[in-house]
Amino acid sequence: MKNIIFCLILTFSHPLFAQDVFRGGTIYTGTGELIENGFLSLNSKGEISQVDTDSAKNKTNPSYDFRGKFITPGFIDAGTVLGLSEIWAVSDTNHGGAGDLDRDKDFNQSGYLAAEGFNPNAMAIALSRTGGITSAIIHPSGRLISGQSAWVDLESTKMFNAKVIDPSVAIHVSLNSKSARSVGGSVAGIVLLLKEAFDDTKYLSQNDKELDRTRGKKSSLSRQDVLALKKALDKKIPIVFSVSRAVDILTAIELSKTYGFQLIVSGGEEAWMVADELAAAKVPVMLNPYANLPSNFDKLGTRVDNVVLLHNAKVDVMLSTFDGHNVRNLRFAAGNAIRAGLPYQAALSAITTTPAKYFGAKNVGSLETGKAGNFVVWTGDPFEPSSFVEAMFINGKKVSLDNRQEALFRKYRTFKRRGTVPAKRIKLQDGDNGDK
Repeated sequence: MKNIIFCLILTFSHPLFAQDVFRGGTIYTGTGELIENGFLSLNSKGEISQVDTDSAKNKTNPSYDFRGKFITPGFIDAGTVLGLSEIWAVSDTNHGGAGDLDRDKDFNQSGYLAAEGFNPNAMAIALSRTGGITSAIIHPSGRLISGQSAWVDLESTKMFNAKVIDPSVAIHVSLNSKSARSVGGSVAGIVLLLKEAFDDTKYLSQNDKELDRTRGKKSSLSRQDVLALKKALDKKIPIVFSVSRAVDILTAIELSKTYGFQLIVSGGEEAWMVADELAAAKVPVMLNPYANLPSNFDKLGTRVDNVVLLHNAKVDVMLSTFDGHNVRNLRFAAGNAIRAGLPYQAALSAITTTPAKYFGAKNVGSLETGKAGNFVVWTGDPFEPSSFVEAMFINGKKVSLDNRQEALFRKYRTFKRRGTVPAKRIKLQDGDNGDK
């Protein structure tokens, strides 16, 4: 009887689920903590059950020995068109916007969901994993209010290379000279239309009968537009403003204060000029650290240390490739920001914890107990070009790193030439030097 009781005590003093244990390397938690000779374990739900130093108390046999390796949270690119556009010149493969829906005023497409145009088997998805990308936010484009972005995990299934986790994480607005041309050429015209849209949303969302009358009718605001904008005005999702000029950034801040939504600045080439105002309003900025020269008149104040100046002013920053085919290069963008003067841990947070925070993903972005097991094992420093991904885990499951480029490399690396014709040899006569 004593032996039975002793066995029961041993059984219930250890986890009843299978564990994956990683030990021996360097762990960047994403919270600013660096753990040398670290220990990380996952439970059967794919959640992180422990992150600690590899001390004597951790006696569990490792499933993975990663001595000399680095572990980071999975990287998040918050400004992509991944899976929305495959070949720029082929319209049939581009689904990033709702297009012309034949409305009287087609500037507002808030109800459009980019998730519904997403192709989870786009070739660039598997390739993006090789850059440590475990999640991406895919955003719509076109019109003044282009629609809603989605959170996508690059977790492979039997049928697909990714899956949509949340189809509505933000609404996207363009406040720049390019979009102004569609409403008469003035940025002030955009502001007027935005104010009307926000005012109408408040009115219609409080008057169900009036809202019902928009069903099946041409209107600047459809029922779906109102419902989407209401989420933003209720602070359930942020509104991302694609904006470059400092003066337009201040306009966006004023709109956010007036209508009470969480603002995110995207692009923000001149954001450094109004860094104090952004910090005071607690507005994060998503930018491309490669931007160092103006490409149009909206971006005359572009400078390569924009991200550093914003960070020094206590503005939360996110980094993005703003791409669909080269999302895997996000780590190089972070490395470039570090070269410009951004602290290492701040660069890591800019592609992990900060986008997770502002786009409502509470269970990813950092390596902490209870969070999803989304992390990457690297051969070396992830921001060094010579390092590469050795293993990737999403929700605790090991994800394949195979992709089309790798498959083509394997196929043609030892490809034997076929059908070659040997060169005809000409027999030279005595005294002939072969010039004839």
